[in-house]
Amino acid sequence: KWHALSNQYDNYYQLRTRKDPRQLPITSGRSCPFRCTFCQYDTLEGSRRKYRSRSTKSIINEIMHFQSLYGINLLQIYDDLFSVKSNKIYEFCESLKKNKIDVHWNASMRVGDVTPDLLAAMKDAGCINIGYGFESANDDILKSMNKGITKKQIEKAIEMTEKAKLGIQANFIYGDPKETEETVISTKKFNETYCMDHIVHSDYVTPYPGSPIYDHSVKKGLIK
Repeated sequence: KWHALSNQYDNYYQLRTRKDPRQLPITSGRSCPFRCTFCQYDTLEGSRRKYRSRSTKSIINEIMHFQSLYGINLLQIYDDLFSVKSNKIYEFCESLKKNKIDVHWNASMRVGDVTPDLLAAMKDAGCINIGYGFESANDDILKSMNKGITKKQIEKAIEMTEKAKLGIQANFIYGDPKETEETVISTKKFNETYCMDHIVHSDYVTPYPGSPIYDHSVKKGLIK
């Protein structure tokens, strides 16, 4: 059974594990311009919260440096949000190909930022997996979280990513103040409909001090 399932994933997503995998964690940008109620960056002010990105040249030079030293063949891009600027992604993909850098990589994207052309360019440059912050499959919860996305956009992003033959890591957060038993069930049903062939990470919301959801928890007496 597992062998058959493995072949299915291999053929559909082309998620082949590299022989002698050597992974390089890398950051191309810091912070995030969005203001989700649960996020740590909503606690920051001024320049500390401003999104900052490295030049594509410096990123490529770092990859090539470690590839020459250690033969790295996997990139784990640890940006909180890799899709802040789509032109930077295209530039990154073209630079990987121009410099003939043979690596597989993944990154975190926002469902409202992806397009078929962008996904195709990423796949062509070695991307194998995309992490999405879906958080919930209920529009009321998404609005309460100030996500700025809709359930329809999530469905569309999944459809486009599957058509591009890229893997998906679906991230969900439970426990928003508007969460109910019914919304939990609706998200569970969504997972069973759209995410059964994907990686799913589920977690509880964490009220970071200073974030809107922390202030709400204090007012409700949930946190002293």
